Amino acid sequence: MRRSLSGRVESLETKEADPCRVYFVFLEDGETDIGPQRDRMIASGPARPTDRFIPFRWKPTGADG
Repeated sequence: MRRSLSGRVESLETKEADPCRVYFVFLEDGETDIGPQRDRMIASGPARPTDRFIPFRWKPTGADG
């Protein structure tokens, strides 16, 4: 039995899309590529290939500020 077009459209409308997931990838001094960290996060399970990865560089300040 084939479903009607309106039934297919209705089922698509009721499905929820996956929320947009964003990960901040912290880079150490001298690192420029987030690829290896991104690949490890995907391989270990918490991230998906469709997630967004934002590189974040932390530059510590000295005692003088």
